[in-house]
Amino acid sequence: MNYKEENIKVIAELIDCGHICFLNKKDGSFEYHPKEIDLFFDEENPWQDIIDRIENNLDVYIKIEQMDSNLSFQVMELFIDKVKSDELRKKLINTLNQPKPFGNFKYLIDNSEYRQNWFDFKIDQNILWVKEQISGYEN
Repeated sequence: MNYKEENIKVIAELIDCGHICFLNKKDGSFEYHPKEIDLFFDEENPWQDIIDRIENNLDVYIKIEQMDSNLSFQVMELFIDKVKSDELRKKLINTLNQPKPFGNFKYLIDNSEYRQNWFDFKIDQNILWVKEQISGYEN
């Protein structure tokens, strides 16, 4: 099955925001829900219908999750190679070798001219990640 590129991009964005996505192998549609759902006591889960639909049809869906921390770290390392500013590149490399590399990397990028470049690069990497996860299911 050929999956729609626009669906793959939306899935890549959703997993980046902390959702778990489920791609329908039959028709290329997808469902999603937050990875973690915090509910107040006696509150109904607003995602329950989707969760039930997926659980009742597990053979129809491909589960797509976000990258683990090791892969996310590798994406940051790959991005550093794209940074043309020697000063920022050195700071980013140093940040990855310090405690709390994810938060400190984000801080440096958010306060640099490379912020949008990072977002674009990261979504491209997430798209590749989604395609990699579904590639084993294609006929």
